[in-house]
Amino acid sequence: MNAIVYLILLVAVMLVIPITKSNLSAAPKRVSKTSHVQTDSIAIRNSQKKWPLWQLGICTIIETDGSEIRRAVIKEIHDYWVVYEKEGSLHDIMIEKIGRIQLGSDKACSVFFDSIGKPYIWYN
Repeated sequence: MNAIVYLILLVAVMLVIPITKSNLSAAPKRVSKTSHVQTDSIAIRNSQKKWPLWQLGICTIIETDGSEIRRAVIKEIHDYWVVYEKEGSLHDIMIEKIGRIQLGSDKACSVFFDSIGKPYIWYN
């Protein structure tokens, strides 16, 4: 009885998902792991210097609604979102939701995003 049910399910699956030669021969596309990353460093406003992301250290992400994400480490900045690590887990947040990224405990240095989403460091 089980063999008949298995055979009926197998035929039903084969009818729903037709396998063609083109499906079998299509090689998967390889995507570079860094091709989608916008930047690995941030420009300092009114300067030619850049600051690598790994040197930002622990920071606080202040969202546009006023909420804060404390003790975050910025890992990647993409075209539309930022990846950060908090308590050993990776998270992401849309750039449009970020008001600024406060570096360290000092409020004098922050990362802002311009109108096209390009990050820059601003010293107060």
